[in-house]
Amino acid sequence: MTAASRHLLALCLLGLAGLLSACQAARLPWDTPAISPGVRVVGNEHVHTGDLLDAASPELESFRNKGRRPADADDAAYAMEALLREEGHPEAEVEFEIGPEQLVLTVVEGPLARMGKVRFEGVESVPESALRPFFDFSRSGFLGTGPVLYRDFELDSALSSVEDLYLRRGFYRVEVGPVRPEWNADRTCLGAVVPVQEGPRYTLTAIELEGLPDSYLAPVRELVGGPFRARDSVVTASAVRKQLYEEGYPFAHVRAHAEIDDEAATAVIQVVAKRGELTRVGRVCIRGTRRTKTRFLRKRLPLRTGDLLRRGQLDEGVGRMYSTGVLRRIRPELRPAGAGIADIDIEVEEGPARSLDFRVGWGSYELAMGSVTYRDLNFLGRGRAFEVTPMVSVRSQGIDVIVEDPWILGDQTLVFLKGSALRREEPFFDYRLYGFEAAVE
Repeated sequence: MTAASRHLLALCLLGLAGLLSACQAARLPWDTPAISPGVRVVGNEHVHTGDLLDAASPELESFRNKGRRPADADDAAYAMEALLREEGHPEAEVEFEIGPEQLVLTVVEGPLARMGKVRFEGVESVPESALRPFFDFSRSGFLGTGPVLYRDFELDSALSSVEDLYLRRGFYRVEVGPVRPEWNADRTCLGAVVPVQEGPRYTLTAIELEGLPDSYLAPVRELVGGPFRARDSVVTASAVRKQLYEEGYPFAHVRAHAEIDDEAATAVIQVVAKRGELTRVGRVCIRGTRRTKTRFLRKRLPLRTGDLLRRGQLDEGVGRMYSTGVLRRIRPELRPAGAGIADIDIEVEEGPARSLDFRVGWGSYELAMGSVTYRDLNFLGRGRAFEVTPMVSVRSQGIDVIVEDPWILGDQTLVFLKGSALRREEPFFDYRLYGFEAAVE
């Protein structure tokens, strides 16, 4: 057998093994039915009973534990219908009957529908080529080898994407959907008609600012004259608020809303802003540390007592604290502490930093071997990484010690130190190695 033939045979065997594994893991409708106490599912052919019971598990649990209420049975039937529609049965129905001992859920799957053609109605201002990618749905089956099925949730997602595209282009009153399904002649393919009521394209004609000079509108002035989008009000308020925060007004209030003129298809954004009081940093308190040194975290914050309290710098400091890798959660809070003074209270929660790894193995010369690695990502409470790995085998002993410090020379510089020792018995002598490495990156 040639090398090429052996490679081809190996690939075929691997593919067959993967297929058998997938089939073994998959639930098939004719498998042994799943059992749920007091519940029986009948009528399903393509969707496994266990999957249906899993989909309705919370509702069935409520049915059993809360007096066998018809409302819970109805919710269970609805949950199963939703799963059947996700599996490509758009006309699926599930009826229930509450007997003296069992809840019987009767499934009528209806036809399995492949996705047919998508047609648009009312689309004039946007090319259909910009809309069709939203309807490129994934294939079903193992490794995506099956047909594209008609699934309501995928269509709903596509409709939302179409609507979002129109809104971003200024069609403030656009309406997309609902979809009208269209069967083919033999009811194997279900197409979709997507109606779109575009409405007029709205224009943002002006941004009016009350309480501040118009110069605060410079970052958003380019929006005027362009398409109006609902988020423009939020963007405008955010831009004005950011400038005030950077000037030392952390308690500034900025509100923005849009006045819509539907007849003229125009919008005017009105902004009302109050600076508040110029504020300086008072006390800085960091709470919640267990192993981490408070001073180490404090150095990550570029604000000191007496500085103007700029929110951008506070956010930058929080980002630096996260970058240490030792904190899971950081919650900063500003507390007024007198005229023009605010304290910064930062509550933190440390994440796991220590780990212990074990390794065992066998070598042709070393014979039995093993190692233990202790790792601490918050060594001495200063965000340093410390690692020690003792190793032993029948013919050797050794140890590696590594320290990484990304802070001692500044936030952008990593200091790497490594020490190692090794002793190994060779056939005619003992080999010894002692080493030390240092690097700065």
